[in-house]
Amino acid sequence: MNRFAFPCTTYYRFVYHVLDGRLYAGKRQDWMVHMIGHSVGAWTHAAHGFCLAAVSMAYYKRAMKNGLDKFVRYARNVWGISGEGMTDEQIAEAGLEALKGWMVEIGLPLKISEIGATVEMIPGITQGTICYPAGYMDLKPEDVTEILKESM
Repeated sequence: MNRFAFPCTTYYRFVYHVLDGRLYAGKRQDWMVHMIGHSVGAWTHAAHGFCLAAVSMAYYKRAMKNGLDKFVRYARNVWGISGEGMTDEQIAEAGLEALKGWMVEIGLPLKISEIGATVEMIPGITQGTICYPAGYMDLKPEDVTEILKESM
């Protein structure tokens, strides 16, 4: 049995409350990690939280450029990164590295290949991903393909 074939709500709650949820009240929201995750799950039958985890690093690294202030705030407020002597980009990257370390610690997959995705599935996963104007950037199907490739 695939070790990722059971529900994981911890990561989902984290993403919802910290990046996708309450911080955006009354603002343009970014649910593209969620939309990509749905399509990955449709192809792999993996639990939704694992699909989100597996695509999040590639997506967040791309989104960070357009939402740098939020990623800096996240690094400082969630992970306690002081940022002394660091640029904003370095602080944001340190926050993502802290998230990645935490995900490894609790056993989440970091790659879609860990949950059964193959390179041959990428065109279908891309086609199944609903792209719409999002908070950090407006993805096109070719962007989704690149994120998926980076997530392999």
